[in-house]
Amino acid sequence: MSSGKLLFSLPSAITEDGVDSLIAELETAGFIGAMIEPGVRKFFAGDRFLQLITFMGCSPFLKLEPDGDSSDDFCSIWIRGPYTEPRFVAGSNTRPPRCPRCRQRMEGEWQALVERWKADADTQYNCPRCHESVPFEVLEWRQNAGAGRLFVEVTQIFPGEAVPVQALMDLLGRHGSPWNYFYIQE
Repeated sequence: MSSGKLLFSLPSAITEDGVDSLIAELETAGFIGAMIEPGVRKFFAGDRFLQLITFMGCSPFLKLEPDGDSSDDFCSIWIRGPYTEPRFVAGSNTRPPRCPRCRQRMEGEWQALVERWKADADTQYNCPRCHESVPFEVLEWRQNAGAGRLFVEVTQIFPGEAVPVQALMDLLGRHGSPWNYFYIQE
């Protein structure tokens, strides 16, 4: 069974102390609950999680607790990073990005550009339409991929079924800016 994720990404640098401060504020706000595994930044959903994420559709199904001791088939929140260089995250739902300047869809083997960017974070995309050279991480992925140095990952969320409320985006914004969010399907 494939699973989806809602990811929040911070492209700018953040320190470990900054991450610890973010985690403390996410806990205070009720977005995250108890840590699931000691030493791993993996958390249960907090008591205000459902007030900070709006679910679309008439009856979304969300399991907030595991069925058994070894089950990972429930909604959890991971904090991944910080990384020294931006990392790219994509899923089976990822489609070719667009140039942020002229909106031209990237044709051809965009996956090869992704691999070059992973090897060299200074890789630029040269748009054949507007002839602008833009940093890879600012390409428009239409919320189905993204890059960042820190990620807040919410598991078991089908792409597009959950949208953060402004209060959550404001909370994240107090710990670096700009935060983006996107969805991947695995």
